[in-house]
Amino acid sequence: MMKRLAAIRKRRRLSYRDIEKQTGIPAARMEELEKDAAGITVDELEKLLALYRVPIDRVMRFGRRRLLAVPAAMLAAAVLLAGAAGQRQPHPERRHERSVDAVHG
Repeated sequence: MMKRLAAIRKRRRLSYRDIEKQTGIPAARMEELEKDAAGITVDELEKLLALYRVPIDRVMRFGRRRLLAVPAAMLAAAVLLAGAAGQRQPHPERRHERSVDAVHG
């Protein structure tokens, strides 16, 4: 991701000092980020994306499998949540069985 951000910066002929002036990210920090010597924070990423006026998907690579995996994971989470919500209240017949077992048990 940082390689793509660095390429955008270079194409726009922005120096580290330009970035610092416009985003508040220190020039030395930008150099570390582009050398992959440090991890970028969400705040820094948001500032750079805003400055470069590019969407996140332009700098993040999502392989074909990953693109399919995200909706599949969301679907699986929704199904699990729906199942968990359904388990909160027992089926009326089961509720009766439990109460009978509790009385006779």
